[in-house]
Amino acid sequence: MDNYEKAFYDHYGDDNQSPIRSALEFVLYVEHFDPTQDEMSAVFQSLPDTEQQRLKNATKRVKQLAQGKQNNG
Repeated sequence: MDNYEKAFYDHYGDDNQSPIRSALEFVLYVEHFDPTQDEMSAVFQSLPDTEQQRLKNATKRVKQLAQGKQNNG
C-alpha cells in the first residue's frame, strides 16, 4: 500500500476487513497457502483497486518478459 492509499484509509476509514491488503501480500499468500481458484478470486476482489491494478500490470510485464525470453533463447 502506498502512502497516498494509507493516508486515504487513515482519513476516511477502511471497510476492507481482509487480512491481505497489498499486491505483495497477495503473491506471498498464493505462494505459501496454495489457495483454490475461488479462494484466490475472493481475496483478489477484496484488495483495494490500486493493488488489483498493480497485480494486473505486473502480470502483463512478466508475461512480456517471458515471451521475450522465449523468442530470444
